[in-house]
Amino acid sequence: MKERHAWWARVLVLGLVLFAFNVLGFAYTHNNVLLAPILILGSFLVPVTCVIATLEWLRRGQAGALGLELGRVLGAFCMAGLVAVVFAALIETQAVEHGPQGWYFLLVGITEEGLKLAVLWLVARGLGTFNRRQGMVLGAVVGFGFAAFETVGQALNVLLQGRSATIDMVPLLETLLLRGVLAPFGHGLWTALLGGALFAAAAKTGKLHITWSVVGWFAVAVLLHTAWDAAASFAVILTDEVVGIAPNWKTFTEAQIPHETVGQQRWLIMFITILRVIVAVVGLLIFRHMWRTDDSPAEAEAEAEAAPQAAA
Repeated sequence: MKERHAWWARVLVLGLVLFAFNVLGFAYTHNNVLLAPILILGSFLVPVTCVIATLEWLRRGQAGALGLELGRVLGAFCMAGLVAVVFAALIETQAVEHGPQGWYFLLVGITEEGLKLAVLWLVARGLGTFNRRQGMVLGAVVGFGFAAFETVGQALNVLLQGRSATIDMVPLLETLLLRGVLAPFGHGLWTALLGGALFAAAAKTGKLHITWSVVGWFAVAVLLHTAWDAAASFAVILTDEVVGIAPNWKTFTEAQIPHETVGQQRWLIMFITILRVIVAVVGLLIFRHMWRTDDSPAEAEAEAEAAPQAAA
């Protein structure tokens, strides 16, 4: 009975209720003070819920062998948001101003995945043993931390872009809700793959180091990240084809249709959703394959012990 009412579920439900309460309060009062809890809850609710679910899972006997203590998990979440996001913003700003526009999405993927890998490396130092699943869990936490703080920035951008005296809540809520729903399939998933590769390599030597396997999985994470971000640009091209407009390089790089109509906007949203669902499914299948091919010593010992019993 207690398992059915886990803390992560309580946090999610309570957070959704409080989020709705604050949104309704702002709609009634138009008091900007309420924007703070809306931004915080909208940005952190899903990532934090995922981390709490991870912590609860780690407490169970099945995951106890992973050896990840609370302080290390919380440190991974906070460092990803307070350090990696800052450096990503600095590097990406320079890329926008001086880099080639056509390669922007790839540069973002390399930058952000590289920074999250660096944070993961730092928080993993001092672990006595390493295994693939341990790295996937800690990597996911790093990704969730990055996603939460990044969403705050995206939401603030939406607010600052509004030029009227009255704040339009629709774009803000769309940003918060969409990024919240998609959070488990983005940064958390990509960094989990990186963590699994990094820790699998470390399991063989007892030390964190870069191997060709890690480089290969880094490329996989970057490609998934790039495909996710570029979905908006490809959706613009597909929308242009559907409505009979000649696609051009400018609309692709800017990922928007000038003076778009309501019909074009609907096509655009549909294509973005379809493309990102495809990327999410591919990422989940890769994650599932990596998780099932865990080669940790603990797992191997468990399988070895189970073999004689099964034979008997």
